[in-house]
Amino acid sequence: MEENQRDKLNKKLSFWQEVLKMIQLLSLYFFLYYSFSLIVAVFGLQGNTMRYVGILAYLVCGSVVFFLLPKDHRKLIPRVSGSETSGEKTDALSSLLLALSVIMIALGIAYFLNRIFAVIPWENVMPESAMYSSEDAFKIPLWVSLIGYGFLAPFAEEVAFRGILFKYLSKWMPAVPAILISAALFGLYHGNIMQGLYAFFMGMMMALMMYLTDSLGASMLFHMSANTLVTLYANIPEFYGFLMNVPGLILMSVSLVAGIVLLIVVKKRGKNP
Repeated sequence: MEENQRDKLNKKLSFWQEVLKMIQLLSLYFFLYYSFSLIVAVFGLQGNTMRYVGILAYLVCGSVVFFLLPKDHRKLIPRVSGSETSGEKTDALSSLLLALSVIMIALGIAYFLNRIFAVIPWENVMPESAMYSSEDAFKIPLWVSLIGYGFLAPFAEEVAFRGILFKYLSKWMPAVPAILISAALFGLYHGNIMQGLYAFFMGMMMALMMYLTDSLGASMLFHMSANTLVTLYANIPEFYGFLMNVPGLILMSVSLVAGIVLLIVVKKRGKNP
């Protein structure tokens, strides 16, 4: 009886220690990130200088917090299995194919979600102040935009919302509510209704990728692929024109379907070595 009580007490203690760790990591992330916002405000930075400082904020807060994550939260290689001791196949080829499937799915979902959002008459249901425009984010050279918004921003945001938030939540509750809660908070973080809804749907997919592959690297790869696609067509009119016509529709449809099929095949292959 005393042993059972001791076990219960130890579990409670372990739980609250993890809650405290999660709060500490999230607090550090946002403290570092908003410290750069304070620098922008204090020095009155504007235009590209302000945008470059924002990109630097992603690099600093993402890198610092990533190395403070618990080891099981920062796995970068996608795995077939959620458990290292399950005996499922987790060779290099499987990981490579998983990564490829994540990229293909990300491109397809980002494409179709953006097309859906583009035809919704947002101006009829919300004020202009609640609508997001990507134009301001891409007033910097394309190569800087690709590094900043295609790589560093996804890296930092995945550290916070999947590496910290989703990973801890998934330890304390079933996967579905953990995915929904982390995605909802990711949407709120974006600060306006239109972008928040987009981030909510994408957040669900990124958390799902992390859950299916036991890998923060998979959610990062998904986020980076989606952001890179949007960055390219926001900056290159010819590419945008291609994607919005029949050839682009076919290409993205094939990418999405093939990515899903590949993910299923690799998962089954791992379970039947």
